[in-house]
Amino acid sequence: MTRPRVVTTLALATALTAACSSDPTDTGEVPIAGCTLEFLGDPDKPIEMELVYLDAEDAMRPLAEGATLPMIVPPQGGWVVFVGARATNVDPCGLTIKGVLRDPASEQVRVDERTTRLEPTGDGWGGPIEGDISTFSNVATCPNQWASVDLPGSPIELTYAMTDRGGRTAKRTVTVVPECGEAAFKNSCSCQCRANYVLGESCFTE
Repeated sequence: MTRPRVVTTLALATALTAACSSDPTDTGEVPIAGCTLEFLGDPDKPIEMELVYLDAEDAMRPLAEGATLPMIVPPQGGWVVFVGARATNVDPCGLTIKGVLRDPASEQVRVDERTTRLEPTGDGWGGPIEGDISTFSNVATCPNQWASVDLPGSPIELTYAMTDRGGRTAKRTVTVVPECGEAAFKNSCSCQCRANYVLGESCFTE
């Protein structure tokens, strides 16, 4: 399975820009390409959003309270969950999204925050781009050195938030149940996602 290496490409572009710039005020950041998408929905109404996730087949699925959430191997390694949202009454350009997983017992969290945009779906709503992991929060789960429980099969708190360029915000918190989402990596996932996993500890090989 091949996923878009958008994050990797952006990082390379950032490095090249920084290396070639002679402007001492240049931060080396690569600006998001000019976004001319129209406002989605009604600017006088609060953001409405519906949580979604990306599965192991790169298909976007709705995410409801108590749902199972697949942990998937991303290009950078380890395991993550890909979480996003469909939304309306929002500026789709320059959108800041933030995904947070919290273990209620240990109070430890794992966070991914990034800037992206919503792809209009023609009905006044917009959402992440199916199969493009850079448009989802990539929240790391394993190796598990933070949660007090074996992550596969255990309820964990997920909070997802978005803020658009105009300062409009929306946030939702649900309980989800992570699972090892790829059969090819099930053994190593079960091992590295268990409670009290020690980094570098040998696991079963697939």
